[in-house]
Amino acid sequence: MFNANLMDSFIIKEMERQNIPGLSITFSDGNGIVYDKAYGYRDGKREKPVDGDTIMGVASLSKAVTATCIALLEHEGKLSMDDPVTRFFPRFKIPGTPKDAVLIKHLLSHTTGLPLLPTLTHCMARHTERDPGEKRTVDQLDSLIKVDTVEDIIDYIMEGDYQVLGQPGEYTSYSNDCYAILSSIVDQAADMSIEEYMEKKVFQPLGMTRTALGYHRLKDFDNVTQVFTKEENGEVTASDNWQMAPPYRGCGWIISSSHDMYKYYKMLSQNGVFEGRRILPESVVDRLLGNDFPTLKTSVYAYGLAKVRCRGEVLFSHAGGLKGVSSAGAFFKDRGIAGTVLTNVGNVDAVRILMGAFNIAQGHNPEEHTHNFVISQRPPQEPWIYEGFYGAREHGMPIYAYPYKVAREKGGLVLTFAEGEKRPLVYCGENYFLAPREGGNPLRDCMLIRFYIRNDKAWAMQTGNRMYQRL
Repeated sequence: MFNANLMDSFIIKEMERQNIPGLSITFSDGNGIVYDKAYGYRDGKREKPVDGDTIMGVASLSKAVTATCIALLEHEGKLSMDDPVTRFFPRFKIPGTPKDAVLIKHLLSHTTGLPLLPTLTHCMARHTERDPGEKRTVDQLDSLIKVDTVEDIIDYIMEGDYQVLGQPGEYTSYSNDCYAILSSIVDQAADMSIEEYMEKKVFQPLGMTRTALGYHRLKDFDNVTQVFTKEENGEVTASDNWQMAPPYRGCGWIISSSHDMYKYYKMLSQNGVFEGRRILPESVVDRLLGNDFPTLKTSVYAYGLAKVRCRGEVLFSHAGGLKGVSSAGAFFKDRGIAGTVLTNVGNVDAVRILMGAFNIAQGHNPEEHTHNFVISQRPPQEPWIYEGFYGAREHGMPIYAYPYKVAREKGGLVLTFAEGEKRPLVYCGENYFLAPREGGNPLRDCMLIRFYIRNDKAWAMQTGNRMYQRL
């Protein structure tokens, strides 16, 4: 039986530890909702409480819904995931890659070969009103990359100011730009905007009446949160300046509530059925959940969702983060166990809270880890292979400006972040390591890192679904 008191105390503790102003969670087991509660406030004056209907951003939880639109369009015969991207954007090309080799399914699964690019950061900087005293990583640059339309993104990709990871299908590395392009593919294939198609095919059938695509829709709702930011001095400040990025619509710009987003994950956990009504055809759910992808002990990115084997079952999940947004959604396939956590502040670990709920639902301690890795009984035999600097341009700067450093210190490998934080690298066999947070549970509060080796040297490290190349 779900222990609601344990969940309540766990969330309160996490909100205090992570300094979260407002949070809502909706969670179910196989029988129905077992936990539906909101905490904290949605305004800077701390006068307006959050509830399960409070509109918040969901950030990258949007990607699964965009992938659902693509799968539905395939079901309707309007496109195929095996279509080349050039069917919709004839001039699209990644330098060094045959034009027709990049398929829609590669955009969906982040396997185009593109590395992390600076384009989204520059787009948001160009289109988001600055808060008083706000500092941005791109402030030291003389100019910003022009990223106003999806055509601008394609222009940047074609210019090739980056080093590709490999050929399509070879490596997985997260790409917001891929989902920007997918948003426009939906426009073309559906013969209506992705906003209209998503509303018609997903939100309305599920009764997601407090959900829309695009921050321009915030004005259409009441009970909307402000967006909160953690300052360097530890304070949390409120703003009405949501991050804008016009061409990246289906990448991360859905607004919703925990009540509504829960419906989406619950439906997927029940093979496309919600409250006795079929919302998605079974073939669409099968396609979306990546039956073409293996279920492994390491996370595999299918179509808008990560899938992994967890305690003998198949867990699907995704996290999201933007200014004023930290979110998480997950479900166990065919079990009806599903949930979502939305918060109104950036840079907090919503996944930790949601997986704590999943632990409690399964009768485990909320602090028990859910990954499949164990610490090796011996250290890596050739630690020097992993040493070096690793970086990407995702934050808008030249590649060398945001590196991770891996070096041997006091007999072991240590990961140093750009901000100076250090974490030991704990070997788990093969080329996998855990990087535990100081003071946290070494198996629960950790990054999982995989290194890619070529010619006896790591050429990239991967954490989550992001790959950082050796500099």
